[in-house]
Amino acid sequence: RDRSVGMVLAFVALTCTRVFPLRFREEFYGLDVGSIVANFADEVVGNTSINGDDDTDVAKDSSRGLHHLQSGLSTSLVNILSKENGRDVFLKWMHEQLNTPSNVPFVNKESLRIVLHLVSQDRENAEPTRSTMQKLNRFFMSSPIYRRIK
Repeated sequence: RDRSVGMVLAFVALTCTRVFPLRFREEFYGLDVGSIVANFADEVVGNTSINGDDDTDVAKDSSRGLHHLQSGLSTSLVNILSKENGRDVFLKWMHEQLNTPSNVPFVNKESLRIVLHLVSQDRENAEPTRSTMQKLNRFFMSSPIYRRIK
């Protein structure tokens, strides 16, 4: 249950306006998921092939299962996002898609609290643990793409 709340908070933080009632950002409807594979394939660490030729690909890793097949996501996309720098690729892509500055995190601690408050308006049992909130903070704010070059 706690993991589900964390996923909802991350999704809402990225895709919704931060006012009640929750609504998708206008930009959300124009997201081009296929452009992750097209635009960021070269940035993936340890990726010799995004088409399934690499033995480390998710599609060949039976210990992880093949749940992504039920989601409708392509194997190439899953392989890119599951690599070492998949989070950074995803965040760069979101900044590109939403036309936001790529050196400013999507959320901070305060905005994450606002998102939690908005979600709890509809789901009173949305009470993530402190650990989950820390993981969300790390996910959104500790990416190398936000480190300032001096």
